[in-house]
Amino acid sequence: MEMADRGSREELEELAGLFAAGPVAILTGAGISTDSGIPDYRGEGSPPRNPMRIDQFMHDEAYRRRFWAGARVGALRTGGIEPNPGHFAVARLEGAGRLSGVVTQNVDGLHARAGTAELAELHGNGGVIRCVPEGHRFTRAEVLAWFDAANPGFAERNADAEIAPDGDAAVAETADVRVPICPACAVCCARTSSTSASTCPPTSSRTRSASSPARRASSSRAPRSRSTRASASCTAPSSAASRSR
Repeated sequence: MEMADRGSREELEELAGLFAAGPVAILTGAGISTDSGIPDYRGEGSPPRNPMRIDQFMHDEAYRRRFWAGARVGALRTGGIEPNPGHFAVARLEGAGRLSGVVTQNVDGLHARAGTAELAELHGNGGVIRCVPEGHRFTRAEVLAWFDAANPGFAERNADAEIAPDGDAAVAETADVRVPICPACAVCCARTSSTSASTCPPTSSRTRSASSPARRASSSRAPRSRSTRASASCTAPSSAASRSR
């Protein structure tokens, strides 16, 4: 027990030493959100995963059906997920002036909800959906409501599907699914996301959403979030295709 305590002290001292020269940036991935109930990709017992590529999402209707089916069913199980102590610890470090910012590969938005202000979301944000040709933006809840209208009862019939690391569900039967369509352009939607090895924009921009194609709203309370953009021709979630399955 004494050796374990000594080891913990040494680890804490080593960690504290990283901050000695001034603020640092933290890079986080799926592991920080597992305590919130979101599975990771490489943790113990995790099966091999084969994420969907942006070209598959953009050029194959079957992939778009699979993506949106998984997103809708996954929302049944992940709606109550909250930031965990790890997210709050990171936010407290930033508030204490120990961090210059947070860079995350996650699309779950939990860092922002925990209070992190300087946040770069490398793969976008799963809560923001955009029509790629025109840039119309909507909340995830809005687009999933369109899914329900086009596919009544689908989510409930598939509620027991396995939840994947990105928070979506592995739904098997998707052949008859109708994908959400942007009401302004009549094209499909995608989650805002990174789709290539592009880099983050040099300036911060607040997360935007829209309740109608003609109006884009930005919240003055939203954290400054930098997300790479999707180069798709459908309505895709802001973190969509590169992370979708």
